[in-house]
Amino acid sequence: MLNARPFPITSDLERLEGFGSILLRHSGIRDNDVLIIHSVSGRNAVALDMSIKAKEMNITTIAITNMDYSRQVKSRHSSHKNLYELADIVIDNCGEIGDAAVTMTPYDIKAGPTSTVAGATIINMISVGFAEKCTEDGIKPPIFVSGNMDTGTEWNSELLEEYQEHIHYL
Repeated sequence: MLNARPFPITSDLERLEGFGSILLRHSGIRDNDVLIIHSVSGRNAVALDMSIKAKEMNITTIAITNMDYSRQVKSRHSSHKNLYELADIVIDNCGEIGDAAVTMTPYDIKAGPTSTVAGATIINMISVGFAEKCTEDGIKPPIFVSGNMDTGTEWNSELLEEYQEHIHYL
């Protein structure tokens, strides 16, 4: 992440064992919630800490990871596990190993991450599937709509009021 200073700090933080448990503890997540963890390599401590802590808290975990990539790298966590070995549900983003698609010759490096588009698509499809299931069960789906729709402001205001204690950023 080049938006942090010093820029290597984000790599250090994602490898810092114990930090994921702290983040999760302060997130507002609760018993019977669902936690989606997106980690392309699935090897770093923060994602693994969160998955382990979530199980202790009776929280279902969904991992979005690259299975080919994750199977080829060693865990950076004392459990010696990768995320796909800890999560309740695992979704393979089917990306490129190293999360880059285009080789730059003669330098033998790659550019063009695949996880951004794949991850966004997976999350959006989970949201759509959840909304469809709610609708089938006669439940108003807690999905925000565009504020530019004529009914958007009213719909979203009702959701914010109903779910305010579940939305961490409020």
